[in-house]
Amino acid sequence: MPTAAASILDRPALLDRFRRLRARTRELFTLLDEGVYYERPIALRNPIVFYEGHLPAFAVNTLIRKALGASGIDPRLEVIFARGIDPETEATAVARGNPAWPSRQEVAAYSSEADRLIEEAITSADLERADNPLLDRAQALWAILEHEEMHQETLA
Repeated sequence: MPTAAASILDRPALLDRFRRLRARTRELFTLLDEGVYYERPIALRNPIVFYEGHLPAFAVNTLIRKALGASGIDPRLEVIFARGIDPETEATAVARGNPAWPSRQEVAAYSSEADRLIEEAITSADLERADNPLLDRAQALWAILEHEEMHQETLA
C-alpha cells in the first residue's frame, strides 16, 4: 500500500510568517500621506492604491481561487488588482481604475477579508497535492509569500 508523502509544511511557522509579512506591508502603506494614495509617482506605473490592493488580491487569486478552486471575495477588486503589469500608455494607466479606484477603506476591508481567508487556508486547507501544479509541493502558498516579500523590497 502506498504511503502518503511527508508534509513539507510547518503550518504554525507559515502562519506566523504570513502574519508578519502582512503586518510589515501594512506598516509600509501607513507611511504614506493620504494625499498621494491615488497618485502615480512614476509615469506609466499604477497609482499607489493599486499596490496596496494587489498584494491581497494576488494571494486570493493564486491560492484561494486558482489553486483551491474556492470563491474569492470581490470579483471587481480581484480583476483590477489582479496583475502588477504596468500600463503601456497613459490612456491605459488612467482607464484601469475607471470609473474610480476603490477607497482606501474599501481596500483595507478587502485586505482584512483576504488575510482571513489565507490564514484559514494555511491552517486547514489541502495545500499539498501532486495532481495540481499550483498545489504540488505547496507552490501557490510559497508564491504568495515570496510575492509579498518581493513587493516589500520594491516598496521600501
